[in-house]
Amino acid sequence: MDPQQFDVFFSYNARDKFIVEELASRLVEKASIRPWFDKWQLVPGTPWQPAIEEALLCSRSCAVVIGPSGSGPWQTEELQVAISRRAASGRAGFRVIPVILPGADAECIPGSIFLMSTTAVQFQTMDDPSAFDALVSGIRGAPPGPPHRQSADIRKESTGERWVIVLSATLKEVDKPVAEAIAEHLRKLSGDASLTIRKISQGSVIILLESSEEAAARIEQLFKADQLKELAGLVVQGVYPGVSGYGSGTRVEHAKFGHGTVVYAGSERILIKFDDHGEKKFVTALVLSSLKKSSKTSPDTAAKASKKRTSAIKPSAR
Repeated sequence: MDPQQFDVFFSYNARDKFIVEELASRLVEKASIRPWFDKWQLVPGTPWQPAIEEALLCSRSCAVVIGPSGSGPWQTEELQVAISRRAASGRAGFRVIPVILPGADAECIPGSIFLMSTTAVQFQTMDDPSAFDALVSGIRGAPPGPPHRQSADIRKESTGERWVIVLSATLKEVDKPVAEAIAEHLRKLSGDASLTIRKISQGSVIILLESSEEAAARIEQLFKADQLKELAGLVVQGVYPGVSGYGSGTRVEHAKFGHGTVVYAGSERILIKFDDHGEKKFVTALVLSSLKKSSKTSPDTAAKASKKRTSAIKPSAR
């Protein structure tokens, strides 16, 4: 059994699996971290408890992730194994890293008494570059260093406004020369020379772009004014603003499912917990046209406020 097989074991609430998987994928892609993530590693039909215990022993660290759903039923047991291994390995050995995601309650960390002296990583948003760098540093067992030395490539990716154009076309029609022609035309229309195509997906053809907020707004205005009907001879079906305004905790209203709260919003996927329909996952580019911000208070927030008001009422003196 190799104790260095994985860089980090993820302990999390199964209800937050979607968000944690996104984070694990970023660690692989951006930092070449080798995570143990149950969905990727557990073999169907085999007992999972022994596999999890072995995975903790084969990992160099453990990330105790607390998301919007709070702590999970198995996290306490996983933490007990992780704490035992940390105690046995000494100060420079196995690391247990509390990771607080947007919308989470930091007080819900299981076995928090054992982690009181441990530096936590807190994400203000899921795209928080400083928190991501801190997590990578914790996994590797190295100090993150001053801000100006932290993953400049990650910060660069997060500085622009990401938005979407949908074309009536097939992926075969949007080859490299066509994509370059589209990008160049949009740069001229928007006045943003840095406008970049980040990804092209099917369904008609969905083009994820990155530019300044002003450039994105300019293109959207042109489309709404019926002045942007085609790009490289392909019909423009829609122009949709990015997800930067739909951070975790944002209240929204969906055309079909009604009011809800954004749990996670990324450039490719968005997870929303609806008041009456539970959690639903969407392709970001396809759902933005059906969303608008809402001022309606969530049932959970209203219940907490009511409970707080009730507890604040003191019995009158006799």
